[in-house]
Amino acid sequence: MQLSLNKIWAGVFLFLFTILTILFFNWAVALFGFLKLNTKTIGQAEAFFVKQLSENSYGIEVSYSFTVDGRNYRHQHILTNPRFLNHYAAQTHVEKYWKAEAWPVWYYAKDPKISSLQKLFPVKKFFSFFVGLSVFVYFLWLKKYAISQES
Repeated sequence: MQLSLNKIWAGVFLFLFTILTILFFNWAVALFGFLKLNTKTIGQAEAFFVKQLSENSYGIEVSYSFTVDGRNYRHQHILTNPRFLNHYAAQTHVEKYWKAEAWPVWYYAKDPKISSLQKLFPVKKFFSFFVGLSVFVYFLWLKKYAISQES
């Protein structure tokens, strides 16, 4: 029975460690992208388009340009926030609130081709990793507690 219980614990820890590793790398990649956008300038938002992201998700795509060291860059970026459930709501929002005007542009100083209109810390991914880490630590404590109760 003891050997079977140890295999179950090993399976649980392997599963949790795998999930935790995936969550960590998911957050680390997003954090790297966040930290990479290390310089800010003012750009010109030129046009706003509604873009279907999935069956029930619509976002706003922005065409913008900015200048760094006398060189012009043009990009398109899909805004992370807001998201809409249908095309009509997104189009109405664009017509009502979004205008071609100056916007802050975040870009990578070594390569301005990497740029974004939003620099958002990956809070959800960090929270998911933190919850996964908490569950993993809890199971470590539970294993230690179970061993101490057997003695």
